Amino acid sequence: MTEDPWSAISQRYPVGSRAKGKVTTVTDFGIFVEIEEGIEGLIHVSQLSHERVEKPQTLFQAGQEVEAEVTHVDPKERRIGLSIKALRRTEEREEMESYLQREREGARFSFEDILNEELRLDREDSEAKGEAKK
Repeated sequence: MTEDPWSAISQRYPVGSRAKGKVTTVTDFGIFVEIEEGIEGLIHVSQLSHERVEKPQTLFQAGQEVEAEVTHVDPKERRIGLSIKALRRTEEREEMESYLQREREGARFSFEDILNEELRLDREDSEAKGEAKK
């Protein structure tokens, strides 16, 4: 007898993890994605894109590979919620954090340095104008 694929689903696909799979069914309310044999997750129409999606059929077809973020897991109900929208948000956040880290490590100047330089130049301009009036 084979083990129930839902028995350890929460460990294999914790909330916040990425899941890849093939679209099995496209409906008006979303798409079903098989992430492993015997396990299908739903990407609700509201989670397909940042833009409003009227008809998922215009963007997805059965057999298409997709990647999404796991948003909830319910082994008892045998449901797993997925989101392409959440995955994009996570990717954008990771890119921004990576960019900021690189800037901190390799930066020769900071925003504070720029402001201080601008304030110094403004003071010098004011002083120069004051001396020119004398």
